[in-house]
Amino acid sequence: MNYIKLFTEIIYFGLLKTIFIFVCSCCISIFLGTLLGIIRCKYINKTFITKFFDYLTIIIRGIPFYIQLVMFYFIIPSALDINMSPLLTGILSLGICSSVYTGNILKGVLDSISIRQWNAARALGYSTYETMRYIFLPQAYIISIPLLINEFDQVLKSTSILSTIGVIEITKCGFNIISRTMKPIPIYIFIAILYLLLSYALYIISIKCKNLSWNK
Repeated sequence: MNYIKLFTEIIYFGLLKTIFIFVCSCCISIFLGTLLGIIRCKYINKTFITKFFDYLTIIIRGIPFYIQLVMFYFIIPSALDINMSPLLTGILSLGICSSVYTGNILKGVLDSISIRQWNAARALGYSTYETMRYIFLPQAYIISIPLLINEFDQVLKSTSILSTIGVIEITKCGFNIISRTMKPIPIYIFIAILYLLLSYALYIISIKCKNLSWNK
């Protein structure tokens, strides 16, 4: 049996798709998570919208990702009478789920920044938007790098769950090959190695980012 050909198939059809899903989901997570972190931090006046996002965070964190994925794929499109591809559904559901955790990380870091910086910025005439953009968020991103990398590592692992709705990524591609060849052991080992390499790459990136922040 030509295992090189099978492994190449996993890399071409599975690995590249997994990386694409991961990058898109992380971008959504960072964007929505930043908004959630800002809205829910202690420096923003508490309003009905803030309370709404507080409860929304509790709901999303309390529901397993697999159940959220099924709801995104079957229930929400049916209720709204729209059609979404499995790939788009997987990216959106994974990104939204991760954004809640990213938002909690950034909220905690923003809350930990001294109020004296906030008061000094306002005394200098900075608006709330300018204070967050130029003073608070740069610090928050640097401080939270280890926690964000850990969250993105979980996002990477969760891409395998998307196989349940038919998304062809590493795990689903491996399943398809196993069903044809009936040789699960080498395929599963190769899949595990791919995830390990991706996870290690994230670890290296986190080390490089921390070194850059320290050098600054």
